[in-house]
Amino acid sequence: MSHEPCECEGAERERREEERRALDEMAAERERRLERSGIPLRFRKATPTEARCAAYADALPGSGPNGLFIHGPVGTGKTHNAAAVAIAATDRGLRTVFTSAIAIFSSIRETFDGGGSSKRALERYSSCEMLVLDDLGKESSSRWSLMTLFAIVNARYEGMRPTVVTSQYTLSQLRSRLASTGEAETATAIASRIAATCADVELTGPDLRRGAFGPRGTQPKQRTYSVASRSILENFK
Repeated sequence: MSHEPCECEGAERERREEERRALDEMAAERERRLERSGIPLRFRKATPTEARCAAYADALPGSGPNGLFIHGPVGTGKTHNAAAVAIAATDRGLRTVFTSAIAIFSSIRETFDGGGSSKRALERYSSCEMLVLDDLGKESSSRWSLMTLFAIVNARYEGMRPTVVTSQYTLSQLRSRLASTGEAETATAIASRIAATCADVELTGPDLRRGAFGPRGTQPKQRTYSVASRSILENFK
């Protein structure tokens, strides 16, 4: 009786190896897409921990022009939830940019000295299918930065493209902070457009970075929400 391995066993091993290589390549390509979107490495495994953010991510790309304004104290999971939305948008084929106002202003200023096109740099943020603007209000405001921010927010408002904004300030506080440049009307116009297109999501609680977060890549503790709170999420579906 022959004990030579059956040819079908070798074919099966080869098939499994091809499947493994294909899966590895798919995972590598997904990682490249997330990197191109600007999602920070720390948050590339993020999943929503807030009910409204989860419903919004689940509804993509069917959210239309609607976005989110996620605000709360430091360490309450604003960036984590915004990144989770950005990941969902990227995975579903939306041209996504995850950035901050500080990074936007820096990238545009670099074109002044580097010979690049500031219009093209501005277009990247104005025309992408999903913009996540993290930590708005942290930047130092000037008339130029405020007008640049207005140009982006207004272009997205008029183009009906969704924007997710995070801030440690309420919208009223953010408007006051932006108005510190002396451009109160422009600050009000920015806040008005955010209010018109973004559902308000307030995060509360202790600073999760002080122990609730584990090593890089782990998830923050899941928060709980009432049924009544979840019912308002139907607007995203």
